[in-house]
Amino acid sequence: MVIELELFLNGQSLHGQFRSGAAFRAALDRVMALRRVARQFERDIHCDGWVLSRDASPDVPVRSAIGWLSTDERRAAMQWWNRSGPFWDADRRHSVDEWLECQGEIVTDDVLGETAYRKALGIECATVSFTPSNWTHSPIMVCWRRNEGFGDLRLAVENFWEAAELRARLQSLELPISSWSQLRERSEGHFTNLRFGPKCFRPLRGLPFSSAGATRIRALLSILDRFAVAFEPDGSRSVEGQKIYQDYFTGTEGSELFSDSTDSEKSRFAKQLRFPHPDKPGEAIACTWHGKVRHMFLRIHFSWPVRARKPVYVMYIGQKITRR
Repeated sequence: MVIELELFLNGQSLHGQFRSGAAFRAALDRVMALRRVARQFERDIHCDGWVLSRDASPDVPVRSAIGWLSTDERRAAMQWWNRSGPFWDADRRHSVDEWLECQGEIVTDDVLGETAYRKALGIECATVSFTPSNWTHSPIMVCWRRNEGFGDLRLAVENFWEAAELRARLQSLELPISSWSQLRERSEGHFTNLRFGPKCFRPLRGLPFSSAGATRIRALLSILDRFAVAFEPDGSRSVEGQKIYQDYFTGTEGSELFSDSTDSEKSRFAKQLRFPHPDKPGEAIACTWHGKVRHMFLRIHFSWPVRARKPVYVMYIGQKITRR
């Protein structure tokens, strides 16, 4: 189930295809219509400054083609692409060392690489593209060629180029979360395969609300919710469960989304990593395993191991317990 959807402008869809100012203006108008739809649903479309360096027509970069527009059109485009954004690289997730590929081209440092990488982190993303272009198809397939031993990961990114289709897609989603209390209410209602402790969300009280943090928490809870029931009738992990484990619970130290606390952390913070057991009064449950939210150093602590037909207790969501 997709809960949130982040939107990004696919700069690759500007590849010098417009043979006149009128054609470019018409295409830009369609993209701006997509942005208006996004804003009606309390979202915006992330972009980057490289859009201005793309070719609008052969040998004419967008930066120059802007002159073909009316004053109002030019102001609106420049406000978005050059001043207000939002800009995806202000909160980029993938590094320059990752190998991300699309249609035979390297898309590391590109919005397509970023959207695919975010999907790998459990964050639902989609692109919007100029039309006509070579990118009027959906999904866009991106391959993340990971380090040896982890295998390539193929990621399907939704792509929109017509306002009506984007509107229909956004109508099927909830409005973005606007408070920590709303995060708690929706999480407890949606992730029915998880057992939330009675004080699980309390550590978020007093922290300034972060939309990015809430989105990331929901993405991690969604993965954990799927993992909780990814088992065969005999209790063994299903194919999906093994894939979830491989993709999100393993990796080089620090790169995985979920991991155990270190031995030194378990020793130093033993008391803080134990919580009153929801179903066994007087007993405690150790939750050293955690999901990582880089924004604001947030963590999600839950019971481990995850077994078939056994509850997965989520006991703590808040700032990193083991901060030194």
